[in-house]
Amino acid sequence: MSSGPASRLRRGRPIAWCLITAALSAVLAAATSSHARGDGLAASAPAATKPDHVVAIGDIHGDFDAFLGLLTHVGLIDAERRWTGRDITLVQTGDYMDRGPKVRPLLDYLMTLEAQAAAGGGRAIVLMGNHEAANAVGVLRDVPASAFAAFADAESEGRRESAYAAHAKLAESRRATLARADTGIPIPKVYMAPERDAWMAAHPPGLVEYLEAFGPLGTYGKWIRTREALVRINDTVFLHGGINPEVAPKKLESLNEQVQKEIARWDRMRKQMIDQQIALASFTFEELLEAGGSELTRVGLEARRRLDMNGQADPAAAALAISSHPLAALQEVGKWAILDPNGPLWFRGYATWRSEEGGPQLDQLQRRFGPVRFVVGHTMTSGFRVMARFSSRVFLIDTGMLSSYYQGGRASALDIQNGTYAVVTLEDRRVLFEPMSSAAR
Repeated sequence: MSSGPASRLRRGRPIAWCLITAALSAVLAAATSSHARGDGLAASAPAATKPDHVVAIGDIHGDFDAFLGLLTHVGLIDAERRWTGRDITLVQTGDYMDRGPKVRPLLDYLMTLEAQAAAGGGRAIVLMGNHEAANAVGVLRDVPASAFAAFADAESEGRRESAYAAHAKLAESRRATLARADTGIPIPKVYMAPERDAWMAAHPPGLVEYLEAFGPLGTYGKWIRTREALVRINDTVFLHGGINPEVAPKKLESLNEQVQKEIARWDRMRKQMIDQQIALASFTFEELLEAGGSELTRVGLEARRRLDMNGQADPAAAALAISSHPLAALQEVGKWAILDPNGPLWFRGYATWRSEEGGPQLDQLQRRFGPVRFVVGHTMTSGFRVMARFSSRVFLIDTGMLSSYYQGGRASALDIQNGTYAVVTLEDRRVLFEPMSSAAR
């Protein structure tokens, strides 16, 4: 669960990619001002093979103990944490990271559980939430100190010192490079001379290792990058946020492809910035955006100074140089599915729509994807209880499992068997929906 796009994991934070827009606007404006201006039903997303029994669990946020207790209660694991669910399919709808105290052991267990479930004849499907996507690209605002500390070891202090020295050296070099291009280029914060104590406070032990672990070559980063945004099982679609009808794809599975392609594209741009000594591996998402934005500004200004065949400055050169640059996609990153409030990892409409507006929206989605139901997390429910909405075509399953953070929250599961949807907590079991044929019996 979260409260805004991935560049500001808490409400009210400034959107980081605006830095790029501001940095480039003067260059592009100068260039343009002096130049002439001239449905059908979709195939289902990858799914398990017609399972009769599915258990769905929403946001965990590092509450490993509550998650284990819930799995035990619903009969998926035993006291030794071994899979006992036989042929049941478990779907976790994302947001197992951030905020809670035991993210690393939880991730280790989720990886193990996938293999155990498969060996036992079942399946454990762990999807990507907005917090997993955010961590994959280096957004650390909701990472607790305990999560960084879990990656610290005897060599961490040495790595911090080396990372600080590398940052100071790179910042000095980049300030000089930008000044040579144009003394009017604003120096981004990431290239200001870092004050050691402040830098160390912002980079606690384990942070450097954390970024590496969740990067494209890290153990956890590799695993997260294989997570899908959604899965369709029979006539139920499971995902973290939801699908906004206004931007719904023609095929469900295209969302999985889009999310993975966007993260891969980010990884390529990050690698290029590191290889070209524009950035460091210790840079966060916001720092990478600042670094990349300043480079695009520099490239645009240098291009404007080049002369055309008549010996005149070419006013279109800046826009062309920026748009054709390998880092040009940084300007649009806020619109990517992994960060966009209307994307599948962030959309909150299923929880916020009024009853009278949600019905027609679900009609539109069902015309496109068939008579499906949606099971989503991401937005906590009123009273911390699993809810059915819009004639039981949507089930909201984020009930604030991390009760130490969400006062009153609880661990819940949605149990789906033969078309019946029931909520299971440690206290009770309630049927939310059952087919008419079952209800008549």
